[in-house]
Amino acid sequence: MRSSKVMTLVAGTALVLAMAAPAAAQAEPAGAVNGTIDGCLTITQGTTTTGPAASAVTINQVWECEGKTDDERLNGKVNLIYNVAGWTDVGAVQWGWARIENENGYWEGSWSANVQEGGEQVILAWYKGFGDYDGWSYVETQYGDYQESRETFGIVYAAGLPPNIVLVPPEETEAPLAL
Repeated sequence: MRSSKVMTLVAGTALVLAMAAPAAAQAEPAGAVNGTIDGCLTITQGTTTTGPAASAVTINQVWECEGKTDDERLNGKVNLIYNVAGWTDVGAVQWGWARIENENGYWEGSWSANVQEGGEQVILAWYKGFGDYDGWSYVETQYGDYQESRETFGIVYAAGLPPNIVLVPPEETEAPLAL
């Protein structure tokens, strides 16, 4: 009896999610995505403030990069608002806003990361699709040295973001950390 209820719940959830995505988006399959982020250029330096114990905060630095994946929907120009709070002997925390843009639409989302003392970085980003990607979401993990090319992997799917994910607009990404 319990397994029947679980199957009914799973089937009902799948039906609701399928109905929530636009018809054009449903024609494309959900799937795993692998790629790279390359060629990042700093467009705007942002503002850096130093603090105690070899700490510093940089806010509102703007980067432009190129994203290349095995899913055409996620290829294109990547714009980032980059914020970081770091300690020279520990590492850093990072957060910000990102937009992946191509001829069929764009993805916007929030991201956060940690950087080890040696520069190894892990980023988790959540995106919402617009244009041809309306009704789609993308969750991405990036890893590698924060100043070099980073490998990416993720999942693109035709449904909304989980309820605990709140996308922060770019104008609200200013540093909430006080060192």
